[in-house]
Amino acid sequence: FHYDLEPNASLFALQKACEQIHIQFNETDNGIIQVINHEPKALSRAYAKITIYNIDGSVAAEKSHEVNTAACSVNKISDIKWPSNLTPVHFIKLELNDANGNLLSDNFYWRSNKPGDYKALNTLSKAKLNVTSQLVNRTDHGDKKVIKATIKNVGPSVAFAVHVQAVRSSDGERILPALMNDNYFTLLKGESKDIEIEFDSELLPDDNYRLSVIPYNK
Repeated sequence: FHYDLEPNASLFALQKACEQIHIQFNETDNGIIQVINHEPKALSRAYAKITIYNIDGSVAAEKSHEVNTAACSVNKISDIKWPSNLTPVHFIKLELNDANGNLLSDNFYWRSNKPGDYKALNTLSKAKLNVTSQLVNRTDHGDKKVIKATIKNVGPSVAFAVHVQAVRSSDGERILPALMNDNYFTLLKGESKDIEIEFDSELLPDDNYRLSVIPYNK
């Protein structure tokens, strides 16, 4: 959390990294995909999908694997074969589903052909987002209010590093401290994300708010 009690991007990165079942990209040996299983039972007949996107959101390569990982272990499931048509900066999306198609873990990376050079992100076309939200009361663990929002990428460009903040309409101040299920996320064309922002009811006495939803390529 930042000094002003807003959750930092690092919080959501750690939240993702500490999943009990986790799929990840490891840059070792030019790139491998791993599944980490912290559960006390084996993961069987799961399904991993690896998709590499160019900076314009077009698919450069995709591959799928069945995943069987022993309890409390790390399993390398694939090397990455980088396609020849990659843009200098590109994206890697990983999805891991169980045998019934339920999402267990996902992850998203941006990578450069020239390590450390991500200037091409500044060439992303402007993102177009649609935002819907509602305010609900929650009393099961204190007097709380929750903003439930859906953010959808309705434009052709990748919406990169979307930052969501709840703001009081009365004074324009951010509603803090607040707990959020996710933030600083990236949406490909047509994708959406459901966000929940929880805070003490006294921080928004008149129920009037707005959401600030700003991607990197705003």
